[in-house]
Amino acid sequence: MGKKGRRPKGKKNQTTLENEAILEAINQRIFQKADQLIGAQFSIAEGCSYLFKIIHYKEGKEKKSKHVLVKDPEEIKRYLDGDAEPDKY
Repeated sequence: MGKKGRRPKGKKNQTTLENEAILEAINQRIFQKADQLIGAQFSIAEGCSYLFKIIHYKEGKEKKSKHVLVKDPEEIKRYLDGDAEPDKY
């Protein structure tokens, strides 16, 4: 007699396959940001760090720039995620 109604040995449930796909997506995202994550952890271990952005503007005929300390957590997150404009920081 065969095993009726059971999953064949070695075959995974659909839920297990979905969970493995989710974990793989998470791992890929972590691997893409590995250098940034490691760098951030080293910065935390070494002490404080600051993020400044450079604002370019014209005053008369002269081009000037101003360095501004970034305090907004969302803006800092966008920078760390790589979603911010790179020429401003």
